[in-house]
Amino acid sequence: MSAHGVRTRPHEYAVVWRAGDGPPSSGRLDVGDDELVLQGSGEPDGLRIPLDELSSVEIGRGTAERINGDKSLVLERHSCERVLVAALGGVGLLGELNNLLARLRAERAARACVAVVVPIKRGTAEAARRLVEEGPPFELERLGLERHHVFVSEREVVFFFEGDSAAVNALSRSPRVLNAAVRWRGILAGRPRLAKERFGWTRTS
Repeated sequence: MSAHGVRTRPHEYAVVWRAGDGPPSSGRLDVGDDELVLQGSGEPDGLRIPLDELSSVEIGRGTAERINGDKSLVLERHSCERVLVAALGGVGLLGELNNLLARLRAERAARACVAVVVPIKRGTAEAARRLVEEGPPFELERLGLERHHVFVSEREVVFFFEGDSAAVNALSRSPRVLNAAVRWRGILAGRPRLAKERFGWTRTS
């Protein structure tokens, strides 16, 4: 714990929290890039809340949104469950936490992760590898991508893109990408399929 007893790491907070109509629980809030984890006696394994499941985050105003008389951060989930979190550092730290969550949610909304799955004909994996080795038909840094990977198996090629939503969407309209697709026509075994991210995990420490 820090000298003030409220934080141990930059994104760890000593808190008192309550899920729904349950009892208050003293513990810790860990804020990661993709989820929040509330630790406490009521949840031995921790209550995990993916950022994508939050419909709103705001500092509570009413008396019913206080914990032990202290103002709390109200986490509204898409399931309509409300989780109240009171920071032991007081209202100032609560405001800091509110701003942090707002920034993380905005960054996540602006980021896109997609994969394009391209089926290829049997026996053409080596030809696919040669096409991949020629490099992408666009400049990765100028486009605004953060990550781009290509995986080749005997029957499929998977193109993975991560970055700004606008950059990822622009790929589908890029003339260079469409022209490059012509080179793959001879080995394609079907229409490419778009796969969207449904789960992600990032080490936070």
